[in-house]
Amino acid sequence: MKTSDLRLRILKMFRTEEFHGYEVHRKLTVQGMKVEIGNLYRTLNKMLAEGLLEAHWEKSKIGPNKKLYKIGKKGRKQLDRLILDAIETIHAFYAEYLTDLPLRTNVFEILFRKLGKDLKKNSVVALIASCNSPIYDMMLKVWRTGRLGSSVYVIAPRFANVEVHFEKLTTLKGWYDDVPLKDKSIDLLMMNMPKKGSLEKAVKEWRRVAKENGRVLILAPAILLHKRGDPLSMGDFVEKLEHQMLEKQDFIDHEYLQNLLMGQFEKIEEKQIAHMTAIIASKPRAPVPLTSNLAP
Repeated sequence: MKTSDLRLRILKMFRTEEFHGYEVHRKLTVQGMKVEIGNLYRTLNKMLAEGLLEAHWEKSKIGPNKKLYKIGKKGRKQLDRLILDAIETIHAFYAEYLTDLPLRTNVFEILFRKLGKDLKKNSVVALIASCNSPIYDMMLKVWRTGRLGSSVYVIAPRFANVEVHFEKLTTLKGWYDDVPLKDKSIDLLMMNMPKKGSLEKAVKEWRRVAKENGRVLILAPAILLHKRGDPLSMGDFVEKLEHQMLEKQDFIDHEYLQNLLMGQFEKIEEKQIAHMTAIIASKPRAPVPLTSNLAP
């Protein structure tokens, strides 16, 4: 076995547990891998010196103390990067698969077609994006067909890496809770789910910019809204791993989100699209007027 393959196998083995060196050798043997015990200990000690592994001594009632190995911070980062690279590859192939589905079975096409059927030619559509993503690309692709209004704004923060190559599309600096457009100016506002900490302020901002018949579309991995017990489906497992490792998103209590949206919009719909949940909020409520404690 190549040393690189052995090191990777060891990192995977130590992902959630810690072992004695002889236990590692036994596990590798059971998995059908022949590794000389001397070579294994040399590899373990080298990984220990590099910070990929950590170790401590376990006292033994009988015989000498034993060294226990576990994954180190550098090792976990290396393993997480390996997993994230694999997830990115899966996402790329899956997004291509969804995009290439026939129109009658393409779930995103069906959703956007429903959202766009009531839009007029002069409708205003806005997308909030922090980076390029398959969902963002699909939204723009549907817009190019002419089914999502004529005026389209991409709203992104200054730090975002969002590429826009289409004419008649305006980019604005802003964020979920800072949409740089006038009150009641947007027919359709689309986005991925923002982080939990900014939700309350953001939902009020969406209500402010939505027209009387305007709608807000929020897309989120279902695993973030609906906690599921084990065993997870492969799609949910991949999403959970990705979001945990990148700390991209908090798990959001479904009832909490519903209450926030119902406080600002009269109608809330949900649709399951593959591994995603699409939430559509419409009919924005009138803002609550400020009251004064001063006597007239």
